[in-house]
Amino acid sequence: YVTEWSHKNQKSQHLLKRFPNLDSSYQIRASNQIKQKIMKMKQKEEVVEDIYILLTVLPTIKLLRQIRGIVLLKLTEIKPDQFREKSCLLFAHCPKVDIIGIRAFYNCSALRRFYSRCVKEIRYDAFCFCYCLNEIQTSRVVNLETGAFTQCRSIQQLIFDELEQIPENVFVGCTSLIQIICQKLKHVAQYAFSDCNHLVDIVVYPQKAQIQFHDFVCIKNPQKFQEKLVHASFKERKSFQKIVQKTKQNVIAIEQGRKDLVQTQYIVQQSISALFSKIK
Repeated sequence: YVTEWSHKNQKSQHLLKRFPNLDSSYQIRASNQIKQKIMKMKQKEEVVEDIYILLTVLPTIKLLRQIRGIVLLKLTEIKPDQFREKSCLLFAHCPKVDIIGIRAFYNCSALRRFYSRCVKEIRYDAFCFCYCLNEIQTSRVVNLETGAFTQCRSIQQLIFDELEQIPENVFVGCTSLIQIICQKLKHVAQYAFSDCNHLVDIVVYPQKAQIQFHDFVCIKNPQKFQEKLVHASFKERKSFQKIVQKTKQNVIAIEQGRKDLVQTQYIVQQSISALFSKIK
């Protein structure tokens, strides 16, 4: 099956006006060998329905789990459990999706990238157990529900421009999470960042009260990842900046000296020319 809006020229295919549940969007044809077995069983008047279902559904499940990528250009909402436990799924490109339903990508353990700049709602357990997820646009998210990013162990930083509340258990087990930038944040649940390896920095504009629990701290300015990982000021960068500044000053001095030398040479040439003119 293909959707009507994605393959308009493929008239020989079965067209769909909307994207169905993934488990029902494929048809598996029985092989000739299976057909022969079924025909023989029919001739013997044996019940074949359950066997036929077994022979067709199991290959379907196996095929669905082997999907590597999803491209949905006009879909605006991903329904609950739509891509649940698709363990081979690597990416999802859905530029117009604004709602990600309950457990939509639950246990998609290989999912690395989800693309949509329109996402406004990420619902309960939407990306739970997406261990490899490290790229997702969250700048327009206004509603983030419990468990949305539980055990997303590869996410390092998220940026929220519209989010006001972070509920309980949203980032539980996000062992790589370092920093969250959230302009309009008003409330953070105490156990939103349980079992994270790092003390998560929440950057708030303007800076709110210095609320600090054992899992996160509110700060004013974003930190570089190097500074966060060494748990101290990154002195190497400061030394490098001094070296660069000094080198820049030396280059300016050399350039100025070169200009002065050219000007001196010009004056000397003019003086020599004037002297020869007087001699003549």
